[in-house]
This record gives sequence, C-alpha cells and structure tokens, in this order.
Amino acid sequence: MDGEKMTDVEMKELIPAEVPDNKDAEKGNMEGTKEAEKKAEEKIKVEEKKEEEKKEEEKKEKEIKEEETNLYCKLKNPTEDIYNASTSTSTPKGNEEAKKKAEKKEKEIKEEDTDLYCKLKNPTEDIYNVSTSTSTPKGNEAEKEEVKKKEEEDEEGEETSVYCKLNDPSENIYMTTMSSSTAKHNKDVYQKVRLYKRISAVFIILCLVLLAVVLALAMKSYRCTVCEKGWLKFENSCYFIARDRRTWQDSREECQRLGGDLAVVDNDGLQKRLTAIRGMLYWIGLHYSEKQQWMWINNTAPTKIYWAPGQPQPGSCALLNAGRKDMNNWISNPCKVLSQYICHRD
Repeated sequence: MDGEKMTDVEMKELIPAEVPDNKDAEKGNMEGTKEAEKKAEEKIKVEEKKEEEKKEEEKKEKEIKEEETNLYCKLKNPTEDIYNASTSTSTPKGNEEAKKKAEKKEKEIKEEDTDLYCKLKNPTEDIYNVSTSTSTPKGNEAEKEEVKKKEEEDEEGEETSVYCKLNDPSENIYMTTMSSSTAKHNKDVYQKVRLYKRISAVFIILCLVLLAVVLALAMKSYRCTVCEKGWLKFENSCYFIARDRRTWQDSREECQRLGGDLAVVDNDGLQKRLTAIRGMLYWIGLHYSEKQQWMWINNTAPTKIYWAPGQPQPGSCALLNAGRKDMNNWISNPCKVLSQYICHRD
C-alpha cells in the first residue's frame, strides 16, 4: 500500500512538469494577432486618407488651371491684372494647407511671368498657350498631360483667342463693342436735347411777347398825362381854348411858347368835341401854303375836311366856327385878322 501511494505521488509530481498548460500562450498569440490587424487597419485608413487628400488637391489644381486658361476670355480690360483675378477666384476657402500651396504657386507664376503682354512678339500669338505653359507646375507629369489635353480642346473649340479674332492689330476693340450698345443711347440723348431746345425757344418767344406787352402798357400809361388847369383833355392830348385875340401867326407863336402848337383837327371825334365848346371863331393849324394848297402846320395835307358851304377862299387861314352846331363849320379868313385860337399839346 505504501508503495502504491508513493507511486501516485510521484505520478502527480511528474504530470505537471511533463504536460504544461498552453492556454496562456494561445491567449497571448490571439492578442498579438488582433493588435497587428488593428495596426494594419489604421495604416490602411491613413493611406486612404492620404489618397483622398491627394485626389482633392489634384482636383483643386485642375480647377485652378481651368480658370487660368479661361481667364483671358473673361477679361473686360486687356490691362486687367490676370494674376489677381485668377488667384482671387481659385483660392480655396477654409483649407489652410491648400491656401499655402496656392500662394506658393502664385509666387512662382509671378516670378516666371512678370508681364505676359510684354513678352508677346506677335499680336496674333496664342496667349492661352503662353499662360498655361508658364503656369504648369514642374515635375508633375499627370498635370502636364491634363494641361496639354486642355490646350488641345481650346484649340479645337469655337472660342479662339481675342487677338486671333482681330482683323487689324490696331483695331479698337472697345469702340467696336460699345458702338452698338451706345448708338441707341446717343440717339435718345440727341432727341432730348432737340426737345429741350424747342421748349427753350418757345419760352424765349413768350418772354419777348410779354416784355413787349409790358412796354406797350408802360408807354400808354406814360402818354396818359394830366392836363394843366385851363386845358381840356381829349384822348391822350390836351387843348387850350385861348380868350385873347391874335393873328394866325401870333396865335401859333403863343401856342409854341406854351409847349404846343395850333390844333390839328384830323378826326370826327375831335371836330365834334371842339364844336361843342360854343363861342367864337378860333384859329386852327390849317393854312393856305406857298405850294398853292391847304396844309397843316405839320406839313401834311388834310385827310378829313369840315369846310362850311361856299368855303374855302385861297390865300387865307382856317377858322373853326364853334357857334354852329353843324360839324362842317370851317371858314377861311385872311391870316392877319385878330381872333381867338386853340392850342394843342401831347
């Protein structure tokens, strides 16, 4: 019995040493495999991310090139700054790394292409080829092929270079584009100017007419003078009925001393007014002149005559007989006869 127990004890002591437990080793191997797989996945993700960033960068560079190639078609002014226009529209927003690359690329373009128009030797030179060839990044074969493909499409397209379209290098492209758009505007302006001139002419004529009316009224009011005491007012003249008796010549001289002359009766109204005085015979400014005809003192022949029947007698002067009611009351009498007289003054 003791021998069997000892054998069992020995067997138990030998078994653990000979048959070790492998569970811990397997567990460690599994954890190592998982860490390796995790690292591999992270590496794949990093590579995929780099690939996406590379594609995005290539896409942005492609957009920049397309905008640079089409820039000259969009220019309204040949002296416009093509670099500022291209970079301002193509700078990515919200991406600091892309901005830095774009600024670096812009700096390289400015150093290589200082003045594109100064480099042109021929006005018909293809400015697209020059601009794209100088702005193509060096050392990038894929981008070079893309730019070359774009150049071929531009050459085959309908939109050719601006200078290629000019028939004459000295042609004024601004006047040709503006002539059609400003023709209608110039016509409208010309019509408006003509209308304003006509309106101004009408206003000037109206002003002149108004001025003439005002002057006429002023002259009329000026002529409406107030007659002095002892003078009769008729229309726009004053008449003085003298009470003293003088010859025809002395009567005229006295009227001239008073600022007038003997009365000239040349209308029915005045003849009727003087006839209504009633009284004596009055010398008037009518006399038989040296020309053997009756003349007024202003050297005009009478157009209206009011001679009494049987009158006049040649070689005498005219008297107005205010004692008769009939308007035909002129009589002739020798000029040396003394009589009253009628003076006239405006």
